[in-house]
Amino acid sequence: MVSVHTLVRHCELSSWGAVALSHLGHAGAYLLLGAVYVLVPLLAVSFACGTQVKRRPVLHGLLGAGLFFLLTLPAIYLQCGSQPFEVALSWIAGALLGAVVGAPLGFSLRACVTLLASAQLR
Repeated sequence: MVSVHTLVRHCELSSWGAVALSHLGHAGAYLLLGAVYVLVPLLAVSFACGTQVKRRPVLHGLLGAGLFFLLTLPAIYLQCGSQPFEVALSWIAGALLGAVVGAPLGFSLRACVTLLASAQLR
């Protein structure tokens, strides 16, 4: 609903965000916010849908991460038209990082919760 570009602009205008951006720089802010922007929904959805995955949660997570990243890549590209190349590359790298961490982590956490719940029932 809110692009990473809008979040970075908001951070530039706020007092706490200006301090954070001075330490991270523009490319670092896009990397961090791009990762969080993709990680949160993938973590939530993969955890919620993880009950259907019985085997290989990390592999399912990586497949889901790759698909999600490929689906979001055109939107990132379209929003980066006015940005310098290194900022666009940082945003793409952050989205890839968030996808690769978010989905496998969500599926793995769900598998652990399911395993623990089944062990307690026995």
